[in-house]
Amino acid sequence: MNIDYLILADWAEVINGKIYVQGGGWTTINAYEPLPVTRGIAIAVSPRVEWNETNTPHTLEMRVIREEGQAELARIDARFEVGRRAGLPMGASQPHPIAVNLPLKFEHAGEYEVRASIDGEEVTTLAFRVDQQSS
Repeated sequence: MNIDYLILADWAEVINGKIYVQGGGWTTINAYEPLPVTRGIAIAVSPRVEWNETNTPHTLEMRVIREEGQAELARIDARFEVGRRAGLPMGASQPHPIAVNLPLKFEHAGEYEVRASIDGEEVTTLAFRVDQQSS
């Protein structure tokens, strides 16, 4: 199983199988106040479920970590199962969009990552930064 996309945003929501994203695609958090700072972030992700992986439970694990020292800021564990909808052509795969909104406290400036694993196998990583800005 792979992932079609992993996006950082200000807000995200799934409605009727569609992902709605506001302020999406950023890679830097600019902190104008002294660290630590708390920011609300959203993670939008869409596993691609292959034909032979439908009607089977799967787990998605996402970890937000600080690269230096591998400190974990957040961990999201989700279970999902996708069925074959009526009329789906034999062999077709299906997306399964998921959105998570959470507040995170960033103690340090520097590099961070979101690491996504499906069924225990790391599938993709997305890097971002927290930059301390002078006023």
